[in-house]
Amino acid sequence: RMERLDYPIHNRIKQIQSLALYRIFSNRILDRVQDNEIKFTMDQNPFLLIELFNSTMLAIWDELYSNENVNSFRRNIQSEHVNVLITIMLNKNRTFSTDATSLARNNLNKLYEKIQKIQSSNDFDEYTYSHFKDLGNKIYSAYKAQTSIN
Repeated sequence: RMERLDYPIHNRIKQIQSLALYRIFSNRILDRVQDNEIKFTMDQNPFLLIELFNSTMLAIWDELYSNENVNSFRRNIQSEHVNVLITIMLNKNRTFSTDATSLARNNLNKLYEKIQKIQSSNDFDEYTYSHFKDLGNKIYSAYKAQTSIN
């Protein structure tokens, strides 16, 4: 079997994106960020868990709100972001706090609602449309799995 002759650009970039997302959303980091709420007073402007979830959501899903096509690198990070949020929401090993699971569920719900609204539009190329449709199905399946687990 022969290895690829060219450099696997998409695979390498996806690895870097995935490592960053899984690091940011690791249970240890999420717990430390959540503890900021009790370590600092509100006038000190601590970085909060809700800010982490919402700012990441806005940065990764810009095209969904601006109705622009999504390039292949951004599709990869969006897919990985959905996977991370599903992992936190399902919380199979009970390693994530209830606040983290609630925020993950809320972000997934926002994504699902937005994806459902755009599915009837013809504003996107086929890659983007298929990408959003696939992620909508993945989120829906995760909700069903969570209902079965709980």
